Amino acid sequence: MAKMKKQNSESQELVYIHKNSKRLKSIPYPRTLKAGTGKILAFEMTSTPIDSPSSLLSSRLQEDGYLLFRGLLNKNNVKKARTRILKEINHKNPSTKDLYPNLLERQDLARDPCILKILEADELFQILMKIWFGDQHHDNHHHDSTMTSTASFVNTSSITQTQTLQTHQTSKCKYPPPHPKYPMILPIPYKWLRAVPPSLHTGPHIDRVYLGAGSPSLMTVWIPLGDTPTSLGSLIVCPKSNSSPKFKELRDGPYGTSRVGQDGTESGWICEDPNDIPNILKLKNPLDLHWVSTDFQMGDVCFIGMDTLHMSAVNVENEFRISCDTRWMPYGDAYPPWWKN
Repeated sequence: MAKMKKQNSESQELVYIHKNSKRLKSIPYPRTLKAGTGKILAFEMTSTPIDSPSSLLSSRLQEDGYLLFRGLLNKNNVKKARTRILKEINHKNPSTKDLYPNLLERQDLARDPCILKILEADELFQILMKIWFGDQHHDNHHHDSTMTSTASFVNTSSITQTQTLQTHQTSKCKYPPPHPKYPMILPIPYKWLRAVPPSLHTGPHIDRVYLGAGSPSLMTVWIPLGDTPTSLGSLIVCPKSNSSPKFKELRDGPYGTSRVGQDGTESGWICEDPNDIPNILKLKNPLDLHWVSTDFQMGDVCFIGMDTLHMSAVNVENEFRISCDTRWMPYGDAYPPWWKN
């Protein structure tokens, strides 16, 4: 961490959070944000009430491609998870890429109980229950682990849990047992934990090119582990890119139907400068490329579909942006071939 004297981890965390929170200013939207090698105009994300009915969650996700929930996760639990991660990070000035802590290789850290309590929080299961199985199963989630999804954008002919387990008994990877509390939902065990240093970013992409094979209902849940303003490299989404006919080339063209590596870096990006996207996707009107972002606060979470175009802003601060991509699917859906236990 920048210009931080040696202190105990609790003191370091308090200073970090205090400094980070002070940046959450009321800067009006739209904002000009640095993204990749270019700059974009970003409007503010629309949040969805946590207590929304499943019909609203499903329709909004299907139409816009994302769901932003404010304060979904317990802030104290997020702070504990963040403190645990900061203990693993070199607190020297993170001004060079050489100090990039590769947390993707630290699955042991992601499985730490205080971190997993956030990455697999009950609130995440409950939202996914409503999206995939409706309000009638939200409060009765433990009764039927073989119920198939009824959401219109989810594979309604999903094979049953028993069939799936039989199909993959001979696989090198073992299909995990059902969650004891939420047997209808399967969180992918691998967690994409990241600490993004200054000057770095994630380029524009859709998750399908990385993770498209397997369950048709696979969902990404992006969890910022701390206050994450746009200047720290927050998430940027292109609403309706998952559903609008104008983005058919994105989903069905050479890019959207390709399969790339699992590193989640440049190998699957459409381009370095998001301003090149209208030409690449043959958009008739460049203004159709509409970007939204927000100052994420501790406890906020964003659900993203596999065909939703998104990226991150460049981290222009002198601190790490700590976040995690988690993936989820209905239990019993097709086994992801890229998934390695």
